[in-house]
Amino acid sequence: MRLFRIKLNEKFSTIGFIQRHIEEGNDVNSEGFEYVVSANSDRKQSKGTIEFAGKPYEFDTKDNQIKIKDCERLKRDSIPLSGFLFENTVKKEEENNRQLDAIRKVDKNEVQNPDLIYFLFKPDELPPGSTEYSNELIVKQKGSNKKPLVYSANQERAIQNALNRSPLSIIQGPPGTGKTTVITEIVFQILAQKPEAKILITSQTKNAVDQVLENLVGNEIPIIRLSGITLPKIPIIQKHTLDRKLEGWKQQVIEAAKKNFQKETQKFREKIKDKNAFALSITEIILENKDWKKAKEKIESALSRVKNLKELHFLPDDKEKAIKQIDKVLGINFSEFLELHKLHRDWVVTINALDEKSAINQKLIDSIRVIGATCMEKVAARSFPAAKHAYEC
Repeated sequence: MRLFRIKLNEKFSTIGFIQRHIEEGNDVNSEGFEYVVSANSDRKQSKGTIEFAGKPYEFDTKDNQIKIKDCERLKRDSIPLSGFLFENTVKKEEENNRQLDAIRKVDKNEVQNPDLIYFLFKPDELPPGSTEYSNELIVKQKGSNKKPLVYSANQERAIQNALNRSPLSIIQGPPGTGKTTVITEIVFQILAQKPEAKILITSQTKNAVDQVLENLVGNEIPIIRLSGITLPKIPIIQKHTLDRKLEGWKQQVIEAAKKNFQKETQKFREKIKDKNAFALSITEIILENKDWKKAKEKIESALSRVKNLKELHFLPDDKEKAIKQIDKVLGINFSEFLELHKLHRDWVVTINALDEKSAINQKLIDSIRVIGATCMEKVAARSFPAAKHAYEC
């Protein structure tokens, strides 16, 4: 929680204006706001602006202090002692523009599924449709006992309707009747029939979206969560947000590469330990020292008193030549192992250098079948190429 003392101003910061801001922040559907802290009134000209997200929840009229909780990306020591606190409305303006654009597209019938728009207004004319899905439900989702779940008659009918009634099916039920479980099974069924399908999980509220996504993640279905101003509250969903997905993938790839290289290193050590007592020591020296000059000095020092290895007392300054000499004297294939080590190191550096603009990030996003977002987050996600996808459901 952070406190900001506000100097009241008739033009920009009246008590009424601040109270309305607090009310909006306390709304049950509010995600909070984006803020900019600047040392001067012209934030565009200030180099030391600080951006953060948070939820305003109280204004102390006695001390003129606004209280903001759930602050993200805010470092306390970076806040100036005095300055200006702005609400960053860029994303709101972008959301409004995208919503207006969506309305325009509906009006001009420039939408992915024109039939859906028609039947939303005339659901009584929704015709029965034939689909590629079987009428016999083969349950894909498994319970904690690793066995397929058993659905009630109503749940199975809801699943079948969603799969076989096109382009619209409605599932209605009070809390606790298994809607989230049913939705997860529908996703399973669609992906089993059409592995290339794109599925959008959306709702007016974040909780509704995240409950379904949490269930999908628990069933090992890859997802992406488009988030707005603040991160999702469920920790397991946070690492699946668009900006963290690439970082998570990079970490997985690097960890896998390190484990595989460790296995290869162990195999090499086992292979050479019986050939020469000093081969293992030389391996460790080279792996631990990136600077060949230092590694060379340590190898020469370690072998300086070994009479039967005089050929290694003075190694060539050129690393490649020196390694070939070590291979010849010790009878090992150290050159091949070092080439593998170089490939491993270069691979890790390459993966670490990837960012959201890289082609592989787009490929990663394209490979994920299930996207989750609230209606507002969906239209506000600039970095997600939604226009490229026709969602299955």
